[in-house]
Amino acid sequence: MAHQPGTRAKAHLAGSRPARAMPAAARLIGTIILGGFGVALIAATALLPAYASLRTQQYRRDREAANVAYMQAHIRGNGNVLAAAASDPVFIERLALSIGELVPTDKVPFGPSGMATTPDVVIPAEPTPPQPPPQWLLATAERIDRPGISRGLYVMGAGVLLATMLLFGSAPPARDPKEMPFAKASRADHP
Repeated sequence: MAHQPGTRAKAHLAGSRPARAMPAAARLIGTIILGGFGVALIAATALLPAYASLRTQQYRRDREAANVAYMQAHIRGNGNVLAAAASDPVFIERLALSIGELVPTDKVPFGPSGMATTPDVVIPAEPTPPQPPPQWLLATAERIDRPGISRGLYVMGAGVLLATMLLFGSAPPARDPKEMPFAKASRADHP
C-alpha cells in the first residue's frame, strides 16, 4: 500500500493523550501574579507623575511654612528688643556695646565676671528644612510623564492583562470530537 500524505500526523494525533485543563489553583495564582503586574503597571503609569507633583508641592509648602515661622520669630524678637530698648537704659548700653563696640569714656568694656555684655535677646534657631521628595521618585515620574513612554506603558499593561486573560482564562469543557456537530455533518456527507 502506498504512503498517503498526512497519515503519520493523523496516527500521531490519534495516539496522543488528551490535553488536560490547567488546575483551577494554578489558573488563580497565574491570574493574580500576571494580572496584578498588569494592573500595577497601568496604575503606576497613571498615578506616579501625579504623586510626584503632590510631594513636590507639599515640600515647597512645608519649606515656605518653616521660613514664615522663622521670620515671625525674628519679628517677635525684634519687637521685644524695641520694647526693652525704650524703657531700659542698661539694655541700651549693653546693646550699644555688643553691636558696635561703642564704649563710653567713663565705662570699662569688661565688667565684673557675672555681668553679661550682650543683651538678653533670644535669636531663633534656623528652621530644619523639610525632607525633599526622593530623587528616584522625581526622575521616574519625569520619565513616565513623557507622552511616548506613558503610551507604551499603557499598551504594555493592556497587553499583560490580555495575556493574562488568554493564558489563564476559564478553559472550555473538554468535548469528544465525535459529539461535535461538524463531525456528524462530515460523516453524513461521506459514506
